[in-house]
Amino acid sequence: MAEAQPVHTARGGATEVELTRGQQVAARRAAESRATIPDITLELLVDLGSALARGLDPDDLLIAACARALREHPRLNATYRDARVLCHERVNIAVAVATDDGVALPTLFDADAHDLGAIAARRAAIAAGARAGSLEPPAFAGGTFTVHGPSLCAVDRVRVLVEPGQVAVLAAGAVRERPAPSAWCTLTVDRRALDAAQAGRFLARVGELLDQPALLS
Repeated sequence: MAEAQPVHTARGGATEVELTRGQQVAARRAAESRATIPDITLELLVDLGSALARGLDPDDLLIAACARALREHPRLNATYRDARVLCHERVNIAVAVATDDGVALPTLFDADAHDLGAIAARRAAIAAGARAGSLEPPAFAGGTFTVHGPSLCAVDRVRVLVEPGQVAVLAAGAVRERPAPSAWCTLTVDRRALDAAQAGRFLARVGELLDQPALLS
């Protein structure tokens, strides 16, 4: 990161910080998403009591639930292009990871083909690589859906923009006692590719799987 430089304006002293290359890429993708993707959002409060009682990690469970639901609802595992929806064969989930350079999105490939234990191991590996800056560019390519897990930030609700080239993203807020352990899941979708009813069925299925983690064993 470039060294911060003092700036003097009518507002008084200020500090100018140049964005890193990764942050510039994220800014461009956010601008592209906002300018080109007409999105809608749906929210669901999910019960994580059963999962936590079994010692399961909410982030890993969310990825597994999304992977299963995407296999059942392929319209969300897709790309919108020229009035067509391209439903992808592979379920490759881009996993949001907090790094010193911002939020990175390494890909957990073929997430639907792995059980919870394998997902946990693979997520830990790609998260460590993203934080260390040791992943090669292909590790960030090929994502068909994005997941922001509940450990990413400590707020109750999180709304995230759809990544260009995808049609949906799911972000979970922090786990709270309400009175049972639960988290708000916010699904944002490209309205050109699917409607609220289709998105709602997917989100409801994710909620069912999170409420009954044995279904993901």
